[in-house]
Amino acid sequence: MLSIQGYRDFSPIYVGKRSVVYRAVREVDDLRVVLKTSVSDRPTPEEVVERRREYALLSALKLDSVIRAYAFEEIQGRPVLVLEDFRGSPFRGFIAGQTRGLQPLLKMAIGLTQALGQVHAAGIVHKDINPDNVLVNEKSGEIRLIDFELAGPSLREDPSETTVKLQGTLRYISPEQTGRTNRVLDYRTDLYSLGVSLYEALCGKPPFESSDPLELIHCHIAIMPVPLAEVDADIPKPISDIVMKLLSKDAEDRYQSAEGVAADLEECLRRLEVGERIEGFVPAKRDVPRRFDPTQKLFGRAEEMRTLMDTFEVVARGLKKTVLVFGPAGVGKTRLVRELYAPVVQMGGWFVYGKFDRTHQDRPYSAVEEALRGLVKRVLTLPDEQLEQWRERLASALGACRLTLYIFRTVRYERAA
Repeated sequence: MLSIQGYRDFSPIYVGKRSVVYRAVREVDDLRVVLKTSVSDRPTPEEVVERRREYALLSALKLDSVIRAYAFEEIQGRPVLVLEDFRGSPFRGFIAGQTRGLQPLLKMAIGLTQALGQVHAAGIVHKDINPDNVLVNEKSGEIRLIDFELAGPSLREDPSETTVKLQGTLRYISPEQTGRTNRVLDYRTDLYSLGVSLYEALCGKPPFESSDPLELIHCHIAIMPVPLAEVDADIPKPISDIVMKLLSKDAEDRYQSAEGVAADLEECLRRLEVGERIEGFVPAKRDVPRRFDPTQKLFGRAEEMRTLMDTFEVVARGLKKTVLVFGPAGVGKTRLVRELYAPVVQMGGWFVYGKFDRTHQDRPYSAVEEALRGLVKRVLTLPDEQLEQWRERLASALGACRLTLYIFRTVRYERAA
């Protein structure tokens, strides 16, 4: 049992790979609190910075729908985030919601959606919405969002396709959050995660289940889930349509605001409460985008895209082919090539790339090195047995290529560190 100076009566709530959460009583004022700290008694500087950053973000939000942060302390070398003891239960506990009835579950879904809307209105993206990060007080109906470790300003981020470590809970992340779709990340990633959570709450299981991370990524990017109304005939089709719209692969096809989702859920609940049938309901009629977001779809490059896709299909059959893409700076070469992200992933492949940069003219083959480095980083995420097979395959195919061997050894050293 953890012991932190200044607190007593510890009881564990959650123990993960990096974080541990306890209920406790603060001795100075007998206040019941929740303590979130690192598992290790010797946390890295990065862990301390992350915990301090989470405290700063929670302190700035000051929303009723977000867990309150009382203090940040460093006690005996541990970063400790002192939070309110909300005394709610994780939303996951209501996953078998059909036993409670559709109306109570819709009320919780509305509260969750409104809470998310408040966070977005404050300019923050959560990036890890899932049933474990939502606390519900069933008696009062209050909801608190928790775990803001990954949260940040609502900017149009560009997840790197060479990033090994995925941010967020894989079962709930959006296609663009996987970093494999050539789409920037904004607040609409939370709406996809909301859709996964509601899907699971309504039918008792998430839209995609697999123990293979690559298969889950493939599903999020390329596979449309079975509509809820087909999984459970008791779920009204309009409610199914709302959730399926949230689960659209392209952010432009989803709801564009949490307020729009809440408005539709409220209308469904109203009709159910007065005994009306939910028919002729058109989702998203009251969905107004919170801000102007230019589409991320590519226009005017149909012929070039067709050439790349034809070449990719030839290569996917086991042949080898090279395509050269050239043009003035800023014309959109990188944007065009990166449109191959989704097709490559759908075929079970990996997309890596390197780019020649004027600032690296003193480094021969710098783009090749960058691409190989991305490939090796992906390989290093595999189990040791598959890792050894890849090492042998690379060594056999490339021979004594010092560049490749150097990259492999360097990145493997980084992995060990």
